[in-house]
Amino acid sequence: MTKKGEYIKAKLLELFGTDIKEIRGRGLMFGIDLAGDFTPIEFAKAAIKNGLLPLTAKSAVRLLPPLTISYEEIDKGLAAFGKALEGLKKVKQEAI
Repeated sequence: MTKKGEYIKAKLLELFGTDIKEIRGRGLMFGIDLAGDFTPIEFAKAAIKNGLLPLTAKSAVRLLPPLTISYEEIDKGLAAFGKALEGLKKVKQEAI
């Protein structure tokens, strides 16, 4: 795994560990199973609104950043990931 890949995985677990069931991947390719009661497509729609463009695959959200991504861009992407996650949790909470 690349240093940037290790950084992303560590940050995902540090910042969102309780919201993530599993992270799979190699290098900068990640498949993330989220723990919330929302689908990967719902998450992807929320993420797009926050400036992040994830892919989906069955039960996983996929992140495939470019190999040339900087640490600053990674941090911005993780912030957008967090905003999308918090927004979805808030919407689901209000629906109850």
